[in-house]
Amino acid sequence: MTSTQPAPPPQPRPEGRFGGWLLVVIGALMVVLCGGCTLTFWGVGVVGLMQDHSGAAWGAMVGLFLMTSLIGGLPTAGGAILLWAGWRVLHPIKTPRTVAKDFE
Repeated sequence: MTSTQPAPPPQPRPEGRFGGWLLVVIGALMVVLCGGCTLTFWGVGVVGLMQDHSGAAWGAMVGLFLMTSLIGGLPTAGGAILLWAGWRVLHPIKTPRTVAKDFE
């Protein structure tokens, strides 16, 4: 009776790892920079809203929220998708076929 060790998880090729890390870095930079800028503008809008209690301040806050969501939120979401895609390249999901090979 021989003892078989489970097969090690498949490692991506070096250029695949480079591409995965490139996606992770670009995605992280987009999330941090675009998301940070968007949150800063939202914070400024909320502080301005707290200082001015007129009806015009609410309209300006809604406009600021929508505009920054469009201009900063879309690149932030794109960066999050790139970050996720890079992570999946570096850490592939085990399919049932690869799991079954481990038990053979």
